[in-house]
Amino acid sequence: MEPKPRILQPVKLPSEVIASLGDVQRMIVDGDELTTVPLDDGIQVGPLCGGLLDDGSGRFYFSVHLKDNSPYVWDIALTPEEIQAIAVGSLDQIELWCCTNLKCGFKTYIKDITCHWCDYGADRTPQR
Repeated sequence: MEPKPRILQPVKLPSEVIASLGDVQRMIVDGDELTTVPLDDGIQVGPLCGGLLDDGSGRFYFSVHLKDNSPYVWDIALTPEEIQAIAVGSLDQIELWCCTNLKCGFKTYIKDITCHWCDYGADRTPQR
């Protein structure tokens, strides 16, 4: 299956994501073990679920589950510096690949990943 086209665009982070990344920033500063070893879902704060990526990049991956965007999920990957910038308020948006279907709320940091809704046909796309 070929993924449908995506567009890279700036996405404003909701306040609950910003607050939760502030909690993650405190965990990083405190040296919490959950921020020092690669884990898929070791950090669960607010709408965030994820952890340190195991690719050696130093980035943190999170799936973002926003109540008003259900069933869609965002997939984000951030460096510790980006997390800090978000936590202190100097960054409030990030670039994500978004479906060209404006009804789809799926957003990701991966350009050519398959969207579970758009790429498998309109019959599986929830109505919005």
